[in-house]
Amino acid sequence: MVFKTINERQKRKPLDSWIKTYLGIFLFAAVFVAGCGNEHSEQTGNAAQDVVLGAVLPLTGEVASWGEDSSDGIQLAIEQANEMQDAYHFSVVFEDSKGSPADAVAGIRKLIAVDKVVGIIGDNVSGPTVAMVPFADRAQIPLISPSASSPKLSGMSRYFFRVYPSDTAEGSVMGETAANRLSLERVAILYVNNDFGTGLRDIFSSRFGELDGTISRAMGYNQDETDFRPYLTRLLDDEPQGIYLAGYYKDGGAILKQARELGIKAVFMGSTTHEDPELLKIAKDAAEGFIYPFSTGYDENNTAAAVTGFRSAFEKMYSKNPGLVAALGYDCARLLIEAVESIGLDSEKIRDYLAGVKEYQGASGEISFDLNGDVHKPVILKTVNNGRFVPWQPGK
Repeated sequence: MVFKTINERQKRKPLDSWIKTYLGIFLFAAVFVAGCGNEHSEQTGNAAQDVVLGAVLPLTGEVASWGEDSSDGIQLAIEQANEMQDAYHFSVVFEDSKGSPADAVAGIRKLIAVDKVVGIIGDNVSGPTVAMVPFADRAQIPLISPSASSPKLSGMSRYFFRVYPSDTAEGSVMGETAANRLSLERVAILYVNNDFGTGLRDIFSSRFGELDGTISRAMGYNQDETDFRPYLTRLLDDEPQGIYLAGYYKDGGAILKQARELGIKAVFMGSTTHEDPELLKIAKDAAEGFIYPFSTGYDENNTAAAVTGFRSAFEKMYSKNPGLVAALGYDCARLLIEAVESIGLDSEKIRDYLAGVKEYQGASGEISFDLNGDVHKPVILKTVNNGRFVPWQPGK
């Protein structure tokens, strides 16, 4: 039996050698795979952290071009951020306010409850923005507007900021311009009946009145109106020396065109919101001589690095020149992105970061937020001359 056992072990020797050889290969492979698995785990651990921003903009409706332009600027900022660093992966969820407070509220509620955004951009117009602020405040999420300008928004919430000045500045400047530089004594006002229009109406009226001017008539209209002849016909009887428009580019263009057709000769004045190519398309020659303030700080001819860099990147991405509202949207997104890159995803810390922004060099000019979340920028006067928006030079 002993010899038989020895013989069997001798016969099994090649098999034992084969098993040992392949067992070694198996163990090596297992160690290699485990090593790869650990490497993959480490890479996963260092993967970019997802950051979701929200934007509530008028992507359809009367002021859709502003929403579209802001969206272009925001998406450029997002793309640049993802290309320039790998710690975070930024994305943005857009909601269409249609320029309506009700739709804006529905949008911001979804962004907060469903999309779990850390910051929100919006709206372009004041009414929807005023409606959204309480929801941002309650959720303690920063809300930064590209162009809402109602004085109501100043100090409305510690979570609200805007890169566009309050109407307080431009309304006062236009009241002074009407009285002191145009020597007008009687002015009528046509205003869109929302927070933006009534805010400008009140500021202009107050300043013009302080300078002994008289408001002959002030009439409000709905944002979706297109026929302004009933209002203009009433002004024919008043014969004001000037007419101040507190509205947007579409209604402004229609009013200028219809006033020319009715033979009204008064000096027409407006607001920053009227500088849009659509106004020129609608009003055509009737826009000539139209005077308005420009208070955003944006200068497409500025040679500062922040402006030229933005223009170059925008033109490369969209094959067109950026305008004011695209620059404002871009700056809003960049501020939120830089806040996250600096201090992380805590919304309260993002809010504190924004509150501390001073002398930030943006695509739309220098940005410094005051205690009310407002910015202050110089107001210049512009006009329409030969179908172009140009600086106003009285007497020329």
